[in-house]
Amino acid sequence: MRTSPPPPPSSPPPAAPPSFQPASSGGSGQPGIAIAGFVCGLLGLLLSWCVFLGIPLSIIGIVLSITGRNRARERGVGTGMATAGLVCGVIGLVLALLLLAIGIANTSFSTSSS
Repeated sequence: MRTSPPPPPSSPPPAAPPSFQPASSGGSGQPGIAIAGFVCGLLGLLLSWCVFLGIPLSIIGIVLSITGRNRARERGVGTGMATAGLVCGVIGLVLALLLLAIGIANTSFSTSSS
């Protein structure tokens, strides 16, 4: 009885194609919207003394930071930049509103001249 020759060695499976990695907007893979939220929140905080700049920038920073946190969680990257933007935006908004209230309280609206 003859035995059949052993089968030829199997070739290794073909290599998987490289996966597509989109270019990250930051060195740490942070979404660009999180960085924009941080910048707007920080500017809102720094310019809170100028109420007409501080309030809009703080609100924009809060909205962008919340959106950036959600996108960072979806990507599985850290949310530090967006969280910092959110904190700066909230503090800037509160400070600007406080300064606005103090300014209104110290304004006399009397129109009578003596």
